Amino acid sequence: MSLNPISAKPVGRNSAVIALIPVLTGSGAYTAGHAVGPLLSFAGAGASGASSGQIQHGLITDNIGQNAAIDLYLFNASIAAIADQAAFSLAKADVQKLIAKISFASANYKAIGTGAQTECEVSGLSIPYLLAANGTVLYGQLVTTGTPTFTHVDDIQVSLGFQMD
Repeated sequence: MSLNPISAKPVGRNSAVIALIPVLTGSGAYTAGHAVGPLLSFAGAGASGASSGQIQHGLITDNIGQNAAIDLYLFNASIAAIADQAAFSLAKADVQKLIAKISFASANYKAIGTGAQTECEVSGLSIPYLLAANGTVLYGQLVTTGTPTFTHVDDIQVSLGFQMD
């Protein structure tokens, strides 16, 4: 599998935080506009028969302090796979599945931990979503707008906070 789910933790009635580690190719510089990791599957974004809700916050943690500007494109259904470090280009049939973009700016990263680790949080969001066909999975694709060089397959983690209807 090309994705390491970390957790899908309920944090209250119909609320959850889902954290994933996208498996990176592990070496080399990324080019602006390229995918960072595989398609993400936020399983559990629709629960108990509810396939809608709101995304309330997003968080990226960076184990090596690249502090790369990254956009997270969110989709209400699965899209055609885009390989890690390949140019982000949506198939025509997938464009209508796009529901939002969350931007993580390089200037907003803050140091955490005792090493080079950093985090970037976007809070105060209220992004509504409706998953396709009674789905329970929200999909996402990370795309860099900078030129980071990740050195390990698990250099970054992405988390989303949900309030499900």
